[in-house]
Amino acid sequence: MKSSHRIESEDYRYCILFDEKIADKRLPVAPDLLTCITVPGKRKTDKKTPESAPVSETSQPLFGREQAHLIKGMAIIMLILHHLFLFPSTNPWFTSIVGTRWGGVEFFLSAVSKLCISLFFFVSGYGLYQASRRDTKLLQSALRRIVNIYCVYTTAVIATVLIFLLLDGSLVFLSVRHTVETFLGINVAINGSWWFFIIYVELLLLTPAAVLFVRKFSWKLLFTISILLYLFALESGFPFFSSVVEHAGLSSVFYGSFPIKLFWYNQLYFFTGFCMAASGILENILHKSLTRLRHPMQRYSIALFLITAILFGRYHLIDLGVFAGILSMEKMNIYEYTRLSSRADFILGPLFIYSLLLLFYRHRIPTLRFLGKHSASIWLIHGTIISLLMTSFGKWHPWSPLAFALILLLSSAYALLYSSAERFIWTKTVTPVTDKQQRSRSYSACSQRLFKVI
Repeated sequence: MKSSHRIESEDYRYCILFDEKIADKRLPVAPDLLTCITVPGKRKTDKKTPESAPVSETSQPLFGREQAHLIKGMAIIMLILHHLFLFPSTNPWFTSIVGTRWGGVEFFLSAVSKLCISLFFFVSGYGLYQASRRDTKLLQSALRRIVNIYCVYTTAVIATVLIFLLLDGSLVFLSVRHTVETFLGINVAINGSWWFFIIYVELLLLTPAAVLFVRKFSWKLLFTISILLYLFALESGFPFFSSVVEHAGLSSVFYGSFPIKLFWYNQLYFFTGFCMAASGILENILHKSLTRLRHPMQRYSIALFLITAILFGRYHLIDLGVFAGILSMEKMNIYEYTRLSSRADFILGPLFIYSLLLLFYRHRIPTLRFLGKHSASIWLIHGTIISLLMTSFGKWHPWSPLAFALILLLSSAYALLYSSAERFIWTKTVTPVTDKQQRSRSYSACSQRLFKVI
């Protein structure tokens, strides 16, 4: 047997995407932001397995709900590091962790942490394919997910507007058109980190077609098409394709607006995870690796070596002429240079996830798990909090670890508040309706049985 998802046994579900709410098991796809994955296999028993024991073929998927939470939690940490120390200068707003005014260490962390984008897209693609594997109502499921993510996004927009209105007394919307475009997600002038949202919505819309394509043809053909689309991106490193678009007079169509311009580049991360799930390659590799690496120290050593190699390799892809520049890259624009190093992220991302899965195997890390469960809310609000912090505390030059901890704490508090409000609304509105429908069906069934008896 090559992968755990081919075991013919009792079905069970695990969750990969945005929230912790457990869906009704009678539904083919979760009605919430989380994506429930139905995978054939036996449920994990309560019997504890020794740490060094070989991986059982009847165990839960090696890339399941808990593992996805941990990976997304790590991606959230990397996301905040990337945006918090994004633009270094000769007079940074923070004090470096090593005690100097120049933040060379922070530059390194910000540069390599842009890898978080590929992590999020990969996990999303992987989870969405698994959730759609047996789904017969693909379009309805996609629309339901879009409505749910728009609720999270709209709440973040309203919170950002209210925060700036209360603190600065200014309304961030410039016009009615600007307001409408912001709430639709096609204008992110208020918060640049929101660009991810509309790309994710586009990929959700494409998911039903992608699933049907894989069912009729193959995941290999889909992955080939994804690579071809990637070549049209301006940052792909292959200017021939963008020049063809320009000579054809289609530049305004392909690159005129950021929802289309950024799609060509980032869709490859998503469909890499999508095709990994369709093929079962990642699950197979994990199963073989964990079967051979039975001792924890073997897994830890290989995982830490790979993580170090990936991070330093990605950093030096920025400038091959710099060998030991962690403390000497003053005046460099991180954003422009990380655009170049991102070309390899569709390879480095899956390798990084594989390394984290080895490192976190049989471990539950509450902090990362919490961040992963609330990743959508934290992603959408952290940019606003960073902007406020840099404006309010820049003249004090706070110590960089303290600034990071404060951003993480405030973003997590917002996520908790949103989750509590959502749970309250769900309990007061959706649950009573569901109970009423169930009672109505029960009364109807009883009436029919009584009628037959009479």
